[in-house]
Amino acid sequence: MNTKAVSAEPATGCIIVLYNKVCDCISSLQTLLHDCSGVLQFCVADNSTDGAIKGKNEAWCFQHHVLYIDMAGNKGLSKAYNRALNLVASQWGWIVLLDDDTLITTEYFKQLNQYRVMYPETDIFLPLVYDQKGLLSPCLIRHGRFTRLTRRDLDRSVLRHGPGRLSAINSGLAIKAACFKDYRYDEHLFLDCIDHLFLSEMKTAKAQINLLDIHLQHDFADNLANKDEALKRFKIYACDYQYFCSKIDLPRLYCRFLLICRAIKLSLKYKNVTFISVLRGCKSPGQLLRG
Repeated sequence: MNTKAVSAEPATGCIIVLYNKVCDCISSLQTLLHDCSGVLQFCVADNSTDGAIKGKNEAWCFQHHVLYIDMAGNKGLSKAYNRALNLVASQWGWIVLLDDDTLITTEYFKQLNQYRVMYPETDIFLPLVYDQKGLLSPCLIRHGRFTRLTRRDLDRSVLRHGPGRLSAINSGLAIKAACFKDYRYDEHLFLDCIDHLFLSEMKTAKAQINLLDIHLQHDFADNLANKDEALKRFKIYACDYQYFCSKIDLPRLYCRFLLICRAIKLSLKYKNVTFISVLRGCKSPGQLLRG
């Protein structure tokens, strides 16, 4: 990987996983490459299945001195992260997870550098990620349920309980590379709950977690207008969520109950009961482990 880094300190690097999107249209990549050239390093793990898009991305990364990884198809988020970590975790000091739906600018990294000095013991920083409904991440996790918080409630929760009850999405997470010395993402998860399981396991490993007081805007693709796309998305979520529940020792029946509630909501939204039938064909955690 070509780099213009001038600092003797371990580099801060950004990993982004793409699926059938071109690098040239990712606002964060464009902005950060323009404003932080020589300061940040970048890695693109490409899950794209469209050959033309992959070709454009590889050429773009070569032109901009960005490490490019061709995943040879859509292998899922966890495998893409792990491929990237195998190449960069030993070279970088901090790893920031970018998202094609979240705009991250230089202000984020200015704040991150300040917080790293203020809280040198911190291993993971959680930024404040907002979507159209309000604060999306961090959220409260309790018994496998994720609950949104207002900023006031977030501050109260941290004040009373610390970050132990919080979880967060991948977008904007800043992680010490040392966290990955003996850790990789669980590849039984394809797309969903990867971030929540990671944070759960980091808490078990006694990683120090802190908030990063920076506001990020996320264009969350939760309101899929197309029923077929929503159904496909729910199939992935249902299998991933079952596995996640098994890893945090939640009873299987309780997990199925939560999934049934979600399926009913989707059935009412799209006026189609197919979402409920999805659960009959969803693999159990044991099947996922064997498969």
